Amino acid sequence: MAWLVVGGSLARGTADALSDLDLALGVDDPGEDGSVERVRRAFLALGEAVDILSYRLPGGHQRIFV
Repeated sequence: MAWLVVGGSLARGTADALSDLDLALGVDDPGEDGSVERVRRAFLALGEAVDILSYRLPGGHQRIFV
């Protein structure tokens, strides 16, 4: 893992029981075997997911929204 950013109401200190988690995680080498899948599984392990959106941007950058 290269970095982790917490955003939204949790970062502002205004989260409540109904707040979601706004997290961004960067990996050193996304091409490393299985690193993107490990990140996806780690986010899913945090709790029940409402939806998952995953897409790759030009240049290889991948985004996963859970």
